[in-house]
Amino acid sequence: MSRPDASIRAEDPRPARTRAAIFTSVERLSANAAADVTVNAIVRGAGVSRSAFYAQFPDLEALAVAMLVDTLEDLGIAPATPTATGPPDVRAAIHRLSSHIASRRTFYRAALDWRLTSTVDEKIVDAYARQIREVIRLLGDAVPPELRHDDAALFIAGGMVSLVTRWLRDSDAEPYADPQVLTDRLLSVVPGRLTGKT
Repeated sequence: MSRPDASIRAEDPRPARTRAAIFTSVERLSANAAADVTVNAIVRGAGVSRSAFYAQFPDLEALAVAMLVDTLEDLGIAPATPTATGPPDVRAAIHRLSSHIASRRTFYRAALDWRLTSTVDEKIVDAYARQIREVIRLLGDAVPPELRHDDAALFIAGGMVSLVTRWLRDSDAEPYADPQVLTDRLLSVVPGRLTGKT
């Protein structure tokens, strides 16, 4: 009878549970516009220690990046493979992203005040640019041959991140807090080829 290789071990589920608890705590804090989004408040809500938090994220900046990058990848504006029904549904994906950001507005607005480094912005833009690059690839012949895909994806992603940042700063008063307002603003600047508009 052969024994399993001692070097092959099951992955420890505790870090994933801790990460999920932290994300859930942030979501609960974000539901309360008056909540103070701090490491203490997050770990208290997550039921984890500060050392468990810092084992996952070196600071709140890293947490903000992880949450938004994970969201961009989960919401995915581009499917993994082309579908027979047409181009990627960019409009629906942008609406899902807007709804996600609006529902966690307290957290993301607080993140704007943490004096995040330019690396944070770059990571978020890069994550979104990957999605846009995939949409451009899937559009195939509908994209002008002279278009540089990487440059176009970075340009669009950077503009969208800037617009989201401005919306977060301006969204104190209604109707600005409505996610549909953000969706409409984003869709108004995304090139029509990506959204299926002629």
